[in-house]
Amino acid sequence: MKYKKVLEFISFIIFTGVLILTFKNSYVEANNMLYVKNISVGTTNYGAGYIFGNIESDSQPKITFKSIDGKIKKDVFVQKIVGNQYYFDRHLVEIDISKEYFFEITNAGSTSTLNLGSNKVIGTYDIYKVSSKDNKIAISKDLYEGTPTVTLKSLNLGTTNYGPKYVYGKIEYTELINRKENISEKGA
Repeated sequence: MKYKKVLEFISFIIFTGVLILTFKNSYVEANNMLYVKNISVGTTNYGAGYIFGNIESDSQPKITFKSIDGKIKKDVFVQKIVGNQYYFDRHLVEIDISKEYFFEITNAGSTSTLNLGSNKVIGTYDIYKVSSKDNKIAISKDLYEGTPTVTLKSLNLGTTNYGPKYVYGKIEYTELINRKENISEKGA
């Protein structure tokens, strides 16, 4: 069993403008300490998407990129950076986007799931969006989906200073993008 040393704040005293803090040593049980420092999505020079990040771990982890249904299992590249910090990445070429995925971590004989947080976009590549929801990774097409509506507000006939006539007016362009309305008015 491993323990991680934690400093616990006890009290403070302010004496002649100097702040004195008192701490006590405390230990919490911490088996296979592993923290996600960051995670993102990138594109290689060849246009392939990949997911990458940095973690802190007490020992060299083995990471596997798996589908929830267990049919897809891909090894993840892991390299020690310095101290207890590790870089990891996995390319996303030919990934079935109809499935959800997760990172399985094997560390010091114990297996767990990498904690990615919930409901956030990790990143985009090419036409795909990679997001996390309840520690699961979803990959979806990130295509523009809008419903435009154009309304003619005014139409006028004018005459230039030199005699030719011209038509001018004002339109309202309304577009529903991801269920949010964007309105812009164009024209004179």
